[in-house]
Amino acid sequence: MIEAHFIFRSGGCARASGVRFVTRNSVATPESTNPSLNCINCLSSVNVHQTPTITRTGTSESRVVWLVQAEDNQRKLSCTATNPRNHDYVLTNHTLLTVFHPPIVKLSIGRGLNPSAIKEGADVYFTCHVLANPPASRTVFFHEGTKVIPQRNGDSGVFVTGDSLVLQKVTRGVSGRYSCKATNTLGSHTSNFVPLDVLYEPRCVIRSRVLTVTPGTT
Repeated sequence: MIEAHFIFRSGGCARASGVRFVTRNSVATPESTNPSLNCINCLSSVNVHQTPTITRTGTSESRVVWLVQAEDNQRKLSCTATNPRNHDYVLTNHTLLTVFHPPIVKLSIGRGLNPSAIKEGADVYFTCHVLANPPASRTVFFHEGTKVIPQRNGDSGVFVTGDSLVLQKVTRGVSGRYSCKATNTLGSHTSNFVPLDVLYEPRCVIRSRVLTVTPGTT
């Protein structure tokens, strides 16, 4: 009989702050088992660097050390123990990782919209994509660095709903760079800039001038 289990520092939880995360995988075997078992560690089916398997009386042990990243959240870390002389001795155990990290934010313009062909009177929307653990408690949109305030003016308006910004019946005055910022208990992060260039019909600009005419001159 063989038994495999994980021992996690921080109880299987970590923060994605460049801190090393250490796991120790132990496999208990009968003292008569010979040779020692080999331990192979995988993170979402990809082998990860580990220390050589250390064997003591009745126990084979390996350690995994890596820098935790946000994308490691909810990934499966598994350990497979094998006996080189008896392929029937195979046992796999796994656990899901919980990684806490500040928001990772990306802003994009709505699907189906051609950024180079947006005309006055069109409806435009942006989506703020947020990856955060714990979840973001606040999402804010900005136009040229100024916070966007929801408003309605006749048939046009500005609406913010969760991770979406909607601009109804746009005018050339809303052209410029847009961004968003998300916040959770671990920090805040501002997204990339997305430019909006609203096309409009030519307009005649009338400039008045005052001319002084002296009688008898041409």
